Amino acid sequence: MQIPAQLIQRLLQTEGKFARQLGTVRAIQGGFQATLGTIPFRNIGDESRPIILSNESLTDQMTFTNVPNRPPDVLPFEKHIEEDLALRVEIISPSCVRLRLGPPARLEEPRDFGILLPDRAAAEPLAFTPHIEEQARAVIVSHGGLQFSLQRDPFAFSLTQQANHYSWSTATDDRDVHGLLCTPPPGIATTSAERQEAYWTWSLAPDEHLYGLGERFNGFDQRGRNLTLWTQDAWGTTTDAAYKNIPFLLSSEHYGLFFHTPNEVQVRLGTTSGRAARVQVSEELLDLYLIFGETPKSILSEYTQLTGRATMIPRWAFGVWLSRCRYQTRDEVEAVAQRIREEEVPCDVLHLDPAWLERPNLSCDFVSSDTNFPALPEMIQQLDRQGFKISLWELPYISSHARRFQEAAEAGYFLKNAAGEPISGDFGSPPAEVIFAPSLILPIPPRAAGGRIYTDHGYRLALPALKPTLARPCHARPRHTMAWMVKRYITSILYFTTRRCMRLFLKRPANPV
Repeated sequence: MQIPAQLIQRLLQTEGKFARQLGTVRAIQGGFQATLGTIPFRNIGDESRPIILSNESLTDQMTFTNVPNRPPDVLPFEKHIEEDLALRVEIISPSCVRLRLGPPARLEEPRDFGILLPDRAAAEPLAFTPHIEEQARAVIVSHGGLQFSLQRDPFAFSLTQQANHYSWSTATDDRDVHGLLCTPPPGIATTSAERQEAYWTWSLAPDEHLYGLGERFNGFDQRGRNLTLWTQDAWGTTTDAAYKNIPFLLSSEHYGLFFHTPNEVQVRLGTTSGRAARVQVSEELLDLYLIFGETPKSILSEYTQLTGRATMIPRWAFGVWLSRCRYQTRDEVEAVAQRIREEEVPCDVLHLDPAWLERPNLSCDFVSSDTNFPALPEMIQQLDRQGFKISLWELPYISSHARRFQEAAEAGYFLKNAAGEPISGDFGSPPAEVIFAPSLILPIPPRAAGGRIYTDHGYRLALPALKPTLARPCHARPRHTMAWMVKRYITSILYFTTRRCMRLFLKRPANPV
């Protein structure tokens, strides 16, 4: 039989490596750690019919080998398995565990991104060691009503909360008619750019529903969708692009998954295979929390114990917001406010886009316009007496024509792109506040007078622009977004605080109603 050259080329190219065999399992404080033997694999099918082949003979991969339409066993693959991955599991509570999968050295790196509450990020593992039972085909680890089953060969993982019979497991039995895998077990994927990205796959129940992942415009149930969690300007509300991506997934099967990373997250929720889901992060270490619970409320309660709970926003923020693109002058705003009250149209907030600035573009100068909005503090106070709060839009990118641009650039108060050009104020640098804070504060009266700043667009920081103290470029953008919003909170003019909520993936803490 003549083997197509295209198929041979696809067989020679691998898409990553998955956990093929279980190595050793040892108890550690608060949990256990396992070594995993991996094997390279590729998908010789496509999105509609995945055919996962590993570097071993078909006999080792298939249930039946005497079928006429099986894939050709054309290359002399050796079943070479290398123990180069580690799986660390920590028991956080009777209903919450933390799983980390990656190269052993990466598991030792600190992972404090400001996402977890400080006491959670610094918490030591619980002072116990679980019970480990070595069996012929599996290793069973148990503690406090949680039971982990790690199958030896082929590797498979399952976790059961015994009291409620809630379970979560890998999709090792997701196979086609020949017994070939449709979904690869957890492992490391190699991207087209040769990056190593960790992923995890798990089984889905036939009637399972999946919710969450932050602001979504495509519907409530996310099952059957491929999504990329990476904050961007959505330019509308009809696509999968979103301003507020939250790496938290809630299942109708009594579990939630929190992906602890500031990096891009890709999820496939029953798409390539209807029986399985996959999450992949753009780093070599996967760090996730699995939470069991009887109700969504109980799962969310455990989740917010990790990340914090939002404080109540002001009552007026639940009201009616009105805006247009854009109110050009103070006279226009006051005329609109007068008509609203005359016609008894409900309104609590008037939102002003950047025409209130000296340079009303998508790069700011942080200085109010005396021409278009003279005596801005006075206008805000007058409208406050009429029952209006004022939201003033701005973003963290300062115009090169702004008054303080040159002074800030010479002092080194900007993040820079790969060419060394300044692109944004370094709001994480205390000395930079000397330059930016006065122009941020002076135009705005005290909070009680009704003025609020609407912080926007912190997510446009290009990846090469990073602080020298950040180890990886992909960590820079969400941290910069957070610093931008927090500095505005500290100056007492940010209308919503990002404290005590899941922070780094928010474009802003809340959107106007």
